[in-house]
Amino acid sequence: TPGKIANAATVTINKKPVVSPPSYTYWGNLVVNKVEGVTPLAGAVFDVFDMTEATCATTHPGGTALATGTSDTTGVVQWGNPAAGHQGLWIANSNTELTNPTKAYCLYETQAPAGYTKITTPTVVTITTADLATLTQDIQNVKVPGPDLPLTGSSGTIMLTIAGLGLIGLGTGGIMLRRRTAKRN
Repeated sequence: TPGKIANAATVTINKKPVVSPPSYTYWGNLVVNKVEGVTPLAGAVFDVFDMTEATCATTHPGGTALATGTSDTTGVVQWGNPAAGHQGLWIANSNTELTNPTKAYCLYETQAPAGYTKITTPTVVTITTADLATLTQDIQNVKVPGPDLPLTGSSGTIMLTIAGLGLIGLGTGGIMLRRRTAKRN
């Protein structure tokens, strides 16, 4: 459950109940949308890691990720736990209430959708308890650049056909001229 969760316990000692002061834990949700412009992309795989330094490591840290998920046909990453389109991430624990606590995580793309370039730098996502505790992060991809192909459709096909027929005509004319010349001799 995203947001603030207060926990208190009642302990009975010598038949006298004692209520402990509440302690708090804070959670937020991460939703990742994989897109090119506004087009959703399926098949991208992401890993989420704790941000343990001032910045994320420039390369995938290896080891076991906190969460791994794959984007579906709507571009939304479906996380292994829970598979509900969001990933619950811990923010903080405290014996007193905190005002808007946050925690940063590192998001790594480990596999790009087919035909797209994988993002090689991590994305820092900062989870907070504000705004219903859900951070929606759009991750853009670009297509793999392809080779420049010759113009073969429409007017290109017509031009190639005319050029081919012209060469056939020249070849046929050359053969006929040669036969005529050969008959005279």
